[in-house]
Amino acid sequence: MFHAFTGCDTVSSFAGRGKKTAFHIWKSFDEVTPVFSSLFLEAYVVLLYDCTCTETTVDSARKNIFTTKNRSMDNIPPRKAALLQHTKRAIYQGGYVWGQALVRCPVIPSPNTHGWQKSGGQGWQLFWTLLPEAVASCSELLKCGCKKGCPRQCKCVRAALKCTSLCHCNGNCENNEIN
Repeated sequence: MFHAFTGCDTVSSFAGRGKKTAFHIWKSFDEVTPVFSSLFLEAYVVLLYDCTCTETTVDSARKNIFTTKNRSMDNIPPRKAALLQHTKRAIYQGGYVWGQALVRCPVIPSPNTHGWQKSGGQGWQLFWTLLPEAVASCSELLKCGCKKGCPRQCKCVRAALKCTSLCHCNGNCENNEIN
């Protein structure tokens, strides 16, 4: 299951997180094994992206890591909806495909309910998430790193945007949506 969950030929992997990193995280944190065993994987995925993060859900960790660690969108954990699809693919691969590898006539269900979708003449393709793609739903993901005030050199001010909770100032400045 570990091999399928951390990425294999038929299951996506976590961007920039290879087997070595995944295994090191697993061995460094004793609490991960029971978490992995019970398929409560969010805490493990948070640790994959930031070992010091105290958040236990991927959605809250995304905000925390994005705002406090100044990471790009492709270097933070996936959304919970995307993680669910990834987990479905890993379970399908590990449980159904590999689990019946030695069975002469395996009975393998359709992958359409396990994180895959049929695509025209292309065969099966990954179904990433039910949520809209961030690039499609946001014209620009911008956050400032201002610690106090948000002066003229603030990224948000220069772009004529209001500061939000994603900014380092957390929107608690003169350039927030309330003012």
